[in-house]
Amino acid sequence: MKITGYTALTSAAANDELVIVDVSDTTMAASGTTKNITTANLLAGASGAGAPVFNVKAAPYNATGNGTTDDTTAVQAAVTAGTAGGGVIYFPPGTYLVSSSLLVGGGWPGGVVIAGAGWTSQILLAAGANTYLFDFGSGGSPQYTPGVTIRDLYLNCNGASQSTGGGGIYARGAIWCVFDHLWIETPWGEGIRFYQDGTGNYGHHNTIQNCLFRDGRNSAGGAGLAVKVQSSDENLFTGCTFQDCGNTSAPSNGQIYDTGAGLSTYSGCHFVGGASGVPFVNSDSSPGRLLFTGCQFDSPNGGDMLVLRGPVHVVTGCQFVNVGNGLSSGQVSGVHLYGSTGSVVEACGFGAANAYATAVLEDNGATGNSVGLNSYTGTWLNNAPVVLAGAGIQLSPSIVVSPVTAQALSNGTTVTMSASFGAIPVTATGNVTGIILATAVNSGQQVTVINRSAFTVTFAAAGTSNVADGTADVIPALAARTFTWDTSTARWYRSV
Repeated sequence: MKITGYTALTSAAANDELVIVDVSDTTMAASGTTKNITTANLLAGASGAGAPVFNVKAAPYNATGNGTTDDTTAVQAAVTAGTAGGGVIYFPPGTYLVSSSLLVGGGWPGGVVIAGAGWTSQILLAAGANTYLFDFGSGGSPQYTPGVTIRDLYLNCNGASQSTGGGGIYARGAIWCVFDHLWIETPWGEGIRFYQDGTGNYGHHNTIQNCLFRDGRNSAGGAGLAVKVQSSDENLFTGCTFQDCGNTSAPSNGQIYDTGAGLSTYSGCHFVGGASGVPFVNSDSSPGRLLFTGCQFDSPNGGDMLVLRGPVHVVTGCQFVNVGNGLSSGQVSGVHLYGSTGSVVEACGFGAANAYATAVLEDNGATGNSVGLNSYTGTWLNNAPVVLAGAGIQLSPSIVVSPVTAQALSNGTTVTMSASFGAIPVTATGNVTGIILATAVNSGQQVTVINRSAFTVTFAAAGTSNVADGTADVIPALAARTFTWDTSTARWYRSV
């Protein structure tokens, strides 16, 4: 049935009825039959036909949504009714002040939706409440909670007015849950905290999409994390923005802190800002295996962008903008492989904000990582976009774009591999001889030496220079030569 040409309905409550006299429809009853449609039915249509709607402002709950009256009891009554058998717990536009956690755990499996009308529906944590706005737990423990959806709400954690704990959502026990189009503001502890599945095992397979996490660094001394992923894996974060979260006061800081979890995916997310020295993502997880694809990391405040412990992380197709932002000394990195093994950093773009930045940094203990096919722009610390400490590295050719400072050569100088094994610019103030090309690690690694000067560069004898053609190999002025490493002979062979 199509209805057109009528003034829009306003001020409808959940139990009001829309009366339609259908003068033509005879499929269900005789023409002229009166049909009653409640606004609850209309609301349910957005979430599944027939789903009951529990409007927190409507009778019998009667929350005020005025921002000053404590609505905890009224809202909890609606939440309790909705979780008992499933349905939509609906928050019309307004500001709902709550002073204790709204308990949503263990609800009807897959049938509970907590929804607002968008960011005009705000839930505000009362000053000094020191708790979470929503809690999936019971009696202090995680509660098995599958398939809850929380969407279209502004969750104001009011972190500057808390002192000992709390935040947005304590999703302890969450599996297969969806968190969509939430604005989570100023969490004292965490915007969302994941922990277990309620049966003593890992939580898993939650989706966090199109959410904004903002301003946790302005909480009053708390961790201020956007998200803490603890004992919960295989979660998907997609299309989210993480801005200015994390505090240095936390023992393990970051905008996102992954601990004892791993295996989650971050796709198409944006990270920006943060407190001084705080990384965007900090993983101390032994399971490792985080996947970052198509993300943008922009202008941290003097911290690393990604700190990755554990094995087999994959970072691909990401942009790292203004690495080193906020520093006047020291060193930070775009990707910090902190003893990580078997990780991959490829097809990314790195841009240095200043000369205290390193694009990719390996610590001692890192082994078997693959770094390459990246591009590096700007001036890097010690002229080295990639700093390697581990063994068994596979370092593929990359692009180092001017204005990377060229290595100055004089007779007998060693051309180092610290400029990424991809492209190493060199320069000289006259013709130079006896040049040495530092050894590589794995067969097949390539390096291109770019002579930016108006003078020739000649290598030393093969046994000294590590270049197979030795003194016969000359790089003319304003030219480049590409070499490939052979471990069986421990020599560089000219390939281009």
